[in-house]
Parts: sequence; structure tokens; C-alpha cells
Amino acid sequence: MKKLNNKGFSAIEVILILVIISIVCGVGWYVWNAKKNTDTTYNATAKATTVTKPTAKTNAYSYSGWETYKSTSEGFSFRYPKSWNLVPVDITNNPQISEQIVLNATNDFHLDMDIVKTQGLGGAPTCSAANNISSVKGLNSKLYVNIYTEVGTTNNNKLTHYAIGLSKWADCNQPLKIGPYYPASKTTSQAVRFIGEFSKTNCGPVACEPTSMTLDEFKSKDQVKTAELILQSLSY
Repeated sequence: MKKLNNKGFSAIEVILILVIISIVCGVGWYVWNAKKNTDTTYNATAKATTVTKPTAKTNAYSYSGWETYKSTSEGFSFRYPKSWNLVPVDITNNPQISEQIVLNATNDFHLDMDIVKTQGLGGAPTCSAANNISSVKGLNSKLYVNIYTEVGTTNNNKLTHYAIGLSKWADCNQPLKIGPYYPASKTTSQAVRFIGEFSKTNCGPVACEPTSMTLDEFKSKDQVKTAELILQSLSY
């Protein structure tokens, strides 16, 4: 019969206990280390696959150094280059118009703005076709920068005339087929007109002799591109 060790455990039993403890500790360390490596790999993968949300696009043009015009009757403002000569028009004897200016650029291009009674909207390029090129946030709705086409006769010569303007409509489907305009914000009896065009003789808001050119030629002109920037700067 085997004699028990009076001190509690035999040498063999002590060794077995130490071996078991070592195995348990080793397995525990292995599991902990494997989990740590997994977490590290997951975090690295998550960082690598994080998608950056794109920021909203804004008008990149800074208008640095441009002047500001503020409407006295409608309340909007817009920017224009210092090199463009702004000329207020005397409207004392014209009850149809409450405000009018002309922006004269180079090479016979002018951008005209007037606020006129709706029944006095004549004298603008006929809206026979409109080519929408961009849009502007207006006071109550989106406004469209359009290029308008008019085929007419000047000095017995048939020509195609183009003008850039601002309108509530993206095409010619508008109540009055008379080119660019949009209803004024303060009274429904008035309309706001922006009309930019080339003319051999600058007669203010109406071109006396419109310059004939193709649509591509008109759109490629620096003055037309600048006029588009001016219209895009409109702010209420």
C-alpha cells in the first residue's frame, strides 16, 4: 500500500500541478495575444477603408476686387468688375421704369439692368429660343442664366442676334415672349430685366445695331463669360 506524504502532496503530484498551471497559463496567453492581434488588424482595416464624405460644392469664384451694386428699389445686390463702367440712367421722364443702369464693357458689349412695369417690357430680344447655361438662387425660386436668340432685320439686313439674361424660366415657355425677365419681389406689376449683348451702337437698354455672330462665337466671348459671373453673383 502506498504511503501518503504527511506534508500533503508527493513530488510527482506537485510536478503535475505545475505542468497543468503552465498549460492553462500558456493557453490563456495565446488566446489573449490572438485577440489583440485581431483587434489591431480590424482597427487598421477600418481606418484604411473609412470613406471621406465629399464637401458641398460652392462657387469657386471669389469676386476679389470687384465692385458691388445694390438695387435701390428691389433690394438685391450683384458684383461687377472695376473695369466695367456702371452708368445710372436718368428715368425721370419714363414712368414705366423705376430703376435702370448700364454696365459698359469692352468691344461694344453692355449688360443692362432695369426694373420696369410689366406692360412696358417691350424693346427686348424676342424669346425665339433659349439656351440655358447655369442657374442662380433667387429670392423665392431658382433663376436661370439663358442665352436668347432673335432673328431679325436691321438696316434691311437679316441677322441672328444673341443676348445673355436672367429669367424665371429655363426656356421660352414664359407668359411674355420678350426675352429675359423675372417678376419683381415687391410688386407683381413690375419685372426685373438683365440683358447683355453686343451692339455696334450702344443705345442703353436697347441695342441699336446688334452684332451678328454664331452662338458658339457669342458663348466664347470673355465679356459673355464675365456677364454670367455677374448674374451668378445676384443676391437678395
